[in-house]
Amino acid sequence: MFAVTAAQMREIDRTGCALVGGIRLMERAAEALCAEILSRYGRSAAVSAVCGGGNNGGDGLYAAVLLKEAGCRVQICLCGEPRTEDAKEMYSRAKAAGIPFSEELGRPDVIVDALVGTGFHGTLRERAAYWVDRINESGAAVVAADCPTGINSDDGSCEKAVCAEVTVTFHRPKPGLYSYPGRALCGEIVVADIGMPGEAEQNIRFETEIAGRDSALMMLPPRRADSNKGNFGTAVIAGGSQGMCGSITLAAAGALRAGAGKALVAAPEETLPVLAVKLTEAMQTPLRTAEELLSLPASVLALGCGLRTGEWQRELVVEVIERAKVPLILDADALNCIAAAPEVFKRAKAPVLLTPHPGEMARLCGITAEEVQRNRFALAKEFAARYGVTVLLKGAGSITAAPDGRACLNTSGGPALAKGGSGDLLCGMAAGFAAQGMPLFTSAARAAYYHGLAGDRVAQRYGSYAVLATDVAAELPCVLRAAEMEWTV
Repeated sequence: MFAVTAAQMREIDRTGCALVGGIRLMERAAEALCAEILSRYGRSAAVSAVCGGGNNGGDGLYAAVLLKEAGCRVQICLCGEPRTEDAKEMYSRAKAAGIPFSEELGRPDVIVDALVGTGFHGTLRERAAYWVDRINESGAAVVAADCPTGINSDDGSCEKAVCAEVTVTFHRPKPGLYSYPGRALCGEIVVADIGMPGEAEQNIRFETEIAGRDSALMMLPPRRADSNKGNFGTAVIAGGSQGMCGSITLAAAGALRAGAGKALVAAPEETLPVLAVKLTEAMQTPLRTAEELLSLPASVLALGCGLRTGEWQRELVVEVIERAKVPLILDADALNCIAAAPEVFKRAKAPVLLTPHPGEMARLCGITAEEVQRNRFALAKEFAARYGVTVLLKGAGSITAAPDGRACLNTSGGPALAKGGSGDLLCGMAAGFAAQGMPLFTSAARAAYYHGLAGDRVAQRYGSYAVLATDVAAELPCVLRAAEMEWTV
């Protein structure tokens, strides 16, 4: 499903209001809120609706009316007088329904957070910040209308924000709901259909996709019955220095599990005897010079897993970036080698995918990992556009960003994947998809999604502490088989 920015949603709302009326859309949003609350907490729940002065507040005001009609005990806490005509109408309806207004939350079972909607950015005003604190301290279940107050719905950044149990977002998902740190405060996300006419979106350019089972971006194309390994490309995986053979072994496994016809591992000569034992399906060749590496019969070249850093590695990485004629994936030490000089990406002749974790991204950007984590989505998109590369920023809610502005927010995976080797496997999977001719953006998004699904399945059996990257690799056949069957039927 495609997400929309706050600006796009305003345009959709503007057109939708002209077609069906703002009051009718607000009624439908309130109906969706009411239905979700009743289904989860029942008709006997005590509800406090905390409403701001905009249209988000109007949604909350009318939801309070509907909840009272359904039998709930309801009160409204108003943070500012209604400003818009539609919100004023809902305020009048709430008054007419005899709903009490209060300056205190009381002791509700459920709080409706309708303070500030998707248009918020920056810092909360003092009054709104006061109510955010009261809501978070209440201990009640919180249902957020459209977006928890305090979260930037475009990128997930936030300073102070409501922590919701459920977020009912209207019409389409918003990127910031799926990007950390905001994602951690949204609880379960429900996308509610409010009957927005299709014509309201005719001028919208969708750029951000939410990865999921219903996403066409995750589709695995069917294979011809007369296929052979030559049809699915060769993934060349380069790295694997002494003491780091496990990383390149996992990357090779990821490439083959993702469907590459062949995997060829290029590693320093002293490690080849070890790799010959560890690798059964993948071929091995010495890694000596960029010239030799670039001459290998590659459909895609993945460089960096277990490479280590040093002068010859840095020279190798720079030359490969400047001369490669096939899609190039840079991970781990390949990124660390050129972190101080990202301008080299502008000299690349072939498409480039970077797969950094937050620490590697921080080094590339010259900032701290904490700063990366505070604004992951915007940072990945900005870096991709500036340097003309595709970025797969790993971590919770992995983000794939293309240089043309497209993005994909991953919804699979969890803390079980926070283990050494997990990123190597992911890099190899991206290479395996790319070897088959898939664009790097598609390859990265699919790799992140199916890697996360495999991790989730293993975590269901082993918990989040004990999972190893090899466990995730062993689970990939089940995950990919299910996906292949789903998309082939």
